[in-house]
Amino acid sequence: MTGKAQSLTVDLGQVREFGGLMLHWRSGAFALPYYVQFSDDGERWQTVESVTHGSGGLDALRLPDAEARFIRLLLADGPGNGYSLADVEIKDLAFGATPNAFVASLAREASRGTYPRGFSGDQSYWTLVGIDGGEESGLLSEDGALEVARGGFSI
Repeated sequence: MTGKAQSLTVDLGQVREFGGLMLHWRSGAFALPYYVQFSDDGERWQTVESVTHGSGGLDALRLPDAEARFIRLLLADGPGNGYSLADVEIKDLAFGATPNAFVASLAREASRGTYPRGFSGDQSYWTLVGIDGGEESGLLSEDGALEVARGGFSI
């Protein structure tokens, strides 16, 4: 898309529940700002998300318990000569159910090491630092996290 403000409307065919959106922008061709709007009838629209910061690539939008038939993206001018939206994914309710579920969904799709292991479902392994059963022992993870004392803070 080129030029100033434009819109893209997706008709889901009937009112549906979903948990968020994933917008895949082509490199360097993204809109800012843009607004996500919902409607059940295509006539009355409600703005549910305003995106004013971004750098293109992937925009993951958590929209917990969203429900609509129509989804409209109001796209303002981008930083370049235009913008190009490669893909719009409408995610299920589990995607945006909680902030942790949202991050875990992103971690599953990201390359390994982008997110902490706990969000990716990988086990994190720890080594005892100190004397086993001693009063002053801590833990060191294979990722370099240090728990300074039993029940203490982590660095």
